[in-house]
Amino acid sequence: MATVKIRIGVAGPVGQNTLSPVFVLAEMAHEEITSSDTSQATAITGPVGGNNIVARIVTDGDIRVAAGATPVADEDDSVPIYSGETIDLAINDGDKIAVIDKA
Repeated sequence: MATVKIRIGVAGPVGQNTLSPVFVLAEMAHEEITSSDTSQATAITGPVGGNNIVARIVTDGDIRVAAGATPVADEDDSVPIYSGETIDLAINDGDKIAVIDKA
């Protein structure tokens, strides 16, 4: 089991015609999930109608993640994230993040 902290928000501009995964505070949501051997999805989503949406995931255990409207994290169609890592993923508006313990 891992404690997985997820922030979803819009990436803000840092220069002319450039973006960086710096969250626009007014359009950010966060959720914490305790992973298990069953896939669990966030209740929070990427802002509907939003552009440049980023999900930042921090974990204290080895997990796998998936993104989508109804995501399911599993060994085949998900991305591994290892204990202590932080990763930023570009996602679509309305997407959720699913997590599961890495087998």
